[in-house]
Amino acid sequence: MHMRAQSYDLIEDTDDGAAGFPADDAGHVETWNDVLRLQQENIEPAAFSAISARVLMIHGDVDPHPGPATRDTLRRFIPALEYISLDRCGHEPWRERHARDRFVEVIRQWLNAK
Repeated sequence: MHMRAQSYDLIEDTDDGAAGFPADDAGHVETWNDVLRLQQENIEPAAFSAISARVLMIHGDVDPHPGPATRDTLRRFIPALEYISLDRCGHEPWRERHARDRFVEVIRQWLNAK
């Protein structure tokens, strides 16, 4: 499973809604190519400046994707972006043994805050 490489201590048996659904490789490639195109055409992330809702970015501290760099880029367009890093956590916090409960707690607190 590819997610092991992006995880700290993955819980394999979670019923996260994706279980049992096959990966859509063509859809993934098409979506990723669209993301790259939008960035090359300077449409994104500039278009995110239209976001007026509160935004919470939760990122695992061992996620191989660059959380702090992404946060800093997005904050230029979404100044009120809130960022929380979870210890001992990879790319899917809801499936991480050491971060799952904290992930849910952070979301609940954030939703109840305002």
